[in-house]
Amino acid sequence: MRNIAYTTGENTHPRHVLDIYAPEGVNDYPTLMFVSGGGWTSGSKDWITHVGATFAAQGIGVAIVDHRLMPEVTYAQQVEDLARAFAWLKENIGTYGGDPARIIVGGHSAGSHLVSLMVVDNRYLEAVGYQLSDMVAVLCISAAFDVRDFFAGSDDVEAASPINYVRAGLPPFLLLFAESDLPGIATQAKAMKAALESFNVLVESAMIPHRDHFDIVHQIGAPSDTATQIMCDWMMTVLETKI
Repeated sequence: MRNIAYTTGENTHPRHVLDIYAPEGVNDYPTLMFVSGGGWTSGSKDWITHVGATFAAQGIGVAIVDHRLMPEVTYAQQVEDLARAFAWLKENIGTYGGDPARIIVGGHSAGSHLVSLMVVDNRYLEAVGYQLSDMVAVLCISAAFDVRDFFAGSDDVEAASPINYVRAGLPPFLLLFAESDLPGIATQAKAMKAALESFNVLVESAMIPHRDHFDIVHQIGAPSDTATQIMCDWMMTVLETKI
């Protein structure tokens, strides 16, 4: 089900849309809300249709979400878009056969940064009437948790870095990165894991061998793909705790 608008009114943008991949013959399925990478200035749900097909075949629905892009908007407005998409899923996924009580949020690269910031900085969810307990867990692939190297010169570096908001009570995290990822990504994943563990937040991490920053997501669903298996197993585990 493609190009479903998740906002209405005068502020609606053509990129305020999502696609839903629903498991066939499954009622009250859990849902993964997933956001593509693209360096904050590009990205499209159409790049990662295979992610939806892969997990829907495993009984997990997928909502792949687009958002507005820099430089038209700021990173904060991008996060606001994703918070609106999350609110739409909570209020509407039941109409499409999903269970609104079992939503995992995740993304790749810049998409993963934005999703994790939506989770750890509670202002974004509160603005749309939701809180951390309304989601199950967070799945981050090749994420930047400290954006000093990416937003150099910006006055918002501290506010834009998810690692600065880590605290007790966050939902479980899965942190994946590639063996040949972009410089600094592996180090950031390890630092984020240590920060989460210091507050007793449940967190798992894994380095995916024989992958780089791009094919770690492009190869999701490929035969014997390590990342796919880790994600499936982890999602099933955290979803069991939510049932």
